[in-house]
Amino acid sequence: MSLGAVYLWEPEVTGKFPDLNESERTAYELYQKHRNTSPKGKKIRDWAEFMLNKVTDDAYSDYFTEETKQWCVSLQQALLADPCAVLELDNFDHISQGDALYRVFYEAVQETGVGFYEPRFAVWGFSVLQVPDDAVAQVLKTYLKPLSSEQQSFDLDNIEAPRNIKKAEELFQLWCSYHPILKNYELHTFYNSYDFIEPRMCEPDAKTAIDSPCRFFSFFKECNNISYQLHFILFSFTMSPNVDFKFDLTNHFLTPELKEKFGKKLKFRIDIPDIRDTTRESHGTYALNFDFIRCKWESTYGVKKFFQEFDKFVRFLHKYFSNGNLQSLQAWAYGDVIDNILVQMHWSQELMIIALGLDKDYLEERYQFHQNILSNEKRDSELEYLNDSYKEYNLLMDLVREAGTALAPYQKKE
Repeated sequence: MSLGAVYLWEPEVTGKFPDLNESERTAYELYQKHRNTSPKGKKIRDWAEFMLNKVTDDAYSDYFTEETKQWCVSLQQALLADPCAVLELDNFDHISQGDALYRVFYEAVQETGVGFYEPRFAVWGFSVLQVPDDAVAQVLKTYLKPLSSEQQSFDLDNIEAPRNIKKAEELFQLWCSYHPILKNYELHTFYNSYDFIEPRMCEPDAKTAIDSPCRFFSFFKECNNISYQLHFILFSFTMSPNVDFKFDLTNHFLTPELKEKFGKKLKFRIDIPDIRDTTRESHGTYALNFDFIRCKWESTYGVKKFFQEFDKFVRFLHKYFSNGNLQSLQAWAYGDVIDNILVQMHWSQELMIIALGLDKDYLEERYQFHQNILSNEKRDSELEYLNDSYKEYNLLMDLVREAGTALAPYQKKE
């Protein structure tokens, strides 16, 4: 018996109804008897999905660490890949780090009716059959407070345009400290050019040139061997700020040995003017999804507008790229729309993603398409770049196939 373990089981897993002193042993015996049983129901998966949805909800981000969120993600993925009739969870008390996850645990139990034993409150239960009687409702009512979605917020209506770059730096740092997503990431502030993905672009005095008239704000994260970097660069109050997001896929797809064979990084940049809203047309094309043009920090309106647009952009990135997700990127590379959003990629980005999915036929089709355009427009230098890149992406397909890291095949929407 694993001391202090949590047990969950499906409706078809039945056993004796225990008294209070035997509830843990009864749960353990159910686990031992049915640990290799294939499930008929999916209440354990429903329980895990409820947990995941609550823990990753931005409204409750104050309560849960990134480690706890990732634990819930990994648990759900494991159960989807390998469903089970009974589940043993060790170290739940260590993972929870407080009452919040226990609150969600019991809410999920109440919602799904899954069978369970939980040692902290010593509750054994399946649907309305519980030891002690009505234990779940009593735990939720007496011991575990509901999570509150009311968070401290940044009052945009009462800000003023900063008088100098130091005040601008303080204002942005303060806003990030309240933001439901960004407050969970480390903000790096530099006084000169600094780039985690492209070290050659870093100025030697980036951390010490405190008299610089500009600021480089950067969020950097690594997930599933993908490096993400979000930049906000404030050059001056009279210029529109520069917002930049890029990631490096090299380590995700290529081993160190195969990287030597390819010789280039698999870098990808999301250009904000290429993100389009398909519900709005403007002059024969789709309108921009994000507008930083009017976000100059010389006026209160411009600063407020910036924070509104930057918040939208951060939520966009979190929704489509969090936890190493590349499926959205693949859809956009094939020219498909997601949630009325289309990212119009440069051909080099588009062909790279298609190659990473080993779609040789579509890579050839899109190569010919772009080759015809560049030939007709007599853009010889870019045409040469296209031809060289096409050869590189054919090599990339061989290397990714050898590494076994290719993206899942994508079926373009009709």
